[in-house]
Amino acid sequence: MQLIDDRRLQPAENVVAVLRPEVLTRFGPGVTRALDAVSAPLTTAALRTANAEVQAGRSIADVAASWVAAPPTRQT
Repeated sequence: MQLIDDRRLQPAENVVAVLRPEVLTRFGPGVTRALDAVSAPLTTAALRTANAEVQAGRSIADVAASWVAAPPTRQT
């Protein structure tokens, strides 16, 4: 069951990668490309699906591995 914020009391929250400058310096722009490749298809719907799978009993590691192996197509 999805809760509805009919009074608009809860602000939107987005998953954001946080990266220290030292990490970018060490690993270069490839780390930014990797994060972008993961974050682009990581939609609210994808997160809801993953959360539902974990709630149904799948391990977080299994859900994450399945998602990384075959992320949903990004909708435009």
